[in-house]
Amino acid sequence: RTEGLELTAQYERKNLTVNASIGTADARYTRWLRQTATGFSDEKDKKLAAPDLTFNLLADYRIPLPTGSLKATVEYLYRSRAPQAVTLPSGPIIPGDPASPLRPSYNADAVDSLNFRLRYDITDRWSVTGWIRNALDDRAIILRQPNDAEGFYEAFGLFPPQDIRRQVTGDYQAPRHYGIDVRYGFGG
Repeated sequence: RTEGLELTAQYERKNLTVNASIGTADARYTRWLRQTATGFSDEKDKKLAAPDLTFNLLADYRIPLPTGSLKATVEYLYRSRAPQAVTLPSGPIIPGDPASPLRPSYNADAVDSLNFRLRYDITDRWSVTGWIRNALDDRAIILRQPNDAEGFYEAFGLFPPQDIRRQVTGDYQAPRHYGIDVRYGFGG
């Protein structure tokens, strides 16, 4: 079951366009009986792996030039912290699982991202774009997983040592990076 609301707005005026959206979600299992190493766990009303809040704001401004045009774009994205489903040999688990009380919550961090682009359209076919992604250099963990050794213990219905349960691996949001794209469009 998913309940939520999404609002989107757009503003246009001459050379300026602004887009904004915000979304909320309360996503939960309505029925799911999950097998664990020690039996079954009723997952009814457990939260799905979805953020409660998302938000984005994008503004671009186009400047006509004698040859071509220049377009500046600023984009901000936000995604709130979100629980993550984790799969081990005994099956998937979700944060706050009462069947495994020692398990930490595996949540993806909230993510903030500020991006910039400056594109020069030289002709209908040629363009050059300079860009910066994650300009604030936010280092959020976007994917968390337990230490692989935990699955070995869990497969045999054993509780692993506490230090293994605290070891979490994950993927970080890409650090600040920048570049230049040169494009040529083929065709008529």
